Amino acid sequence: YEGAAMATLDAFVQLSQDELDEKEGKCEELLFSLAHVVLEVPSQRERGAEAASALAAQRTRVYDATMALLEVPAGERDLRTLRIVQLHVKRLLSLCRASH
Repeated sequence: YEGAAMATLDAFVQLSQDELDEKEGKCEELLFSLAHVVLEVPSQRERGAEAASALAAQRTRVYDATMALLEVPAGERDLRTLRIVQLHVKRLLSLCRASH
């Protein structure tokens, strides 16, 4: 399951500006997937409390930002906000990879 979560995060990070700006389609699907999988990203306890806590905090940040975006109708979403969520996801990915 972890692999599927990571694949979703990767796919979201790789969305182009045009894809982010689409009112439906890939971005919408990935936002829904993100909301479901982000909390499943393991927090790597064996790497130490600090790393696990940074990862957990970033996971929560991504989840909250994703849920906030999903509350906004697709046609009214701000591209800048989508980019910010993308950056949060990118940071989450790098924390995950660093903890492996």
